Amino acid sequence: MGIAVFINFDYCHYFYFNIILWCQQEYIMRAYFHVILSVISFAIISCVQSNEQRSDIVRQLLGKEVKYPDYLTYQICDTPIDYDFEDADFKIVTYLDSTGCCPCRMKLSEWNDFINELKETSENQVNFMMILNSTMTDEIQRELNINGFKHPIAFDEKNDFGALNQMPTDITMQTFLLDSENKILAVGNPVLNPNIKKLYLKKIFNTNTDKHISNHRVCGHPSVPLGVMSIEDSIRVSVELINRDSITLNMEDIIPSCDCLEVITSCRSLAQGQKASVDVKITPTQQGIYHQYLNIFFQGIENPETITFHGYVK
Repeated sequence: MGIAVFINFDYCHYFYFNIILWCQQEYIMRAYFHVILSVISFAIISCVQSNEQRSDIVRQLLGKEVKYPDYLTYQICDTPIDYDFEDADFKIVTYLDSTGCCPCRMKLSEWNDFINELKETSENQVNFMMILNSTMTDEIQRELNINGFKHPIAFDEKNDFGALNQMPTDITMQTFLLDSENKILAVGNPVLNPNIKKLYLKKIFNTNTDKHISNHRVCGHPSVPLGVMSIEDSIRVSVELINRDSITLNMEDIIPSCDCLEVITSCRSLAQGQKASVDVKITPTQQGIYHQYLNIFFQGIENPETITFHGYVK
């Protein structure tokens, strides 16, 4: 008795082809896996090495004295000033080399906010300077005007500042917090890294980040940059107040830190949500850095609302 065996060669061919295809796919997937694993490993190793290199650079820079070219001159916008940058408890110097888009990297709006925050208190004097490895260009002038940047800058076309201080090539490490003797206390850009900002504030105020600024009840912008003023010439500034409290606030007194500040008009009572303004006449009597303030006292509230005015008098 014979057994007949019928083989479908088309099916076998199909089955064989799929086995080969599966093996190829499996091989490709394994190859991809090893490639991806290699890339991830390389990235991790590179990141670790990069962090170690940065840590080494920071260790080398801390305590180092920063030097300045003798010819360096300062200006606010396009107005030259005789700026004694070194006369302060703390100083922040940020340097921009010629690589990339200089106006883009200036971060003027962010620097405005940070400098004004530092100026809210008279606890420590903090001077600021931005040094550009460039000349004044139309683009830079436009950025200064658009952002209302009223803080000192200097142009170092020859890059002597970079050469004197052997500046790191990493742009995130070209900003320093200095002590009164120009020694580096901290390295890094506080407007690019919130952790660096916390470090700067801790060094300057010797306290936690959120403890140095007053709790402003009525003034949304308690630090007012004035730019360049002329001695004995008067300017007028209007500061907006808004009552964010749930009760009516009654002003008890407004006390200026100096006779050069004169309050022209003020609203004596602020209902919940009400807006008003304090108009101040400022007549500086001394040349150099200007830093004065008003203390506004409200009935039933122990601490005053402080409004700070800062700029430069030529």
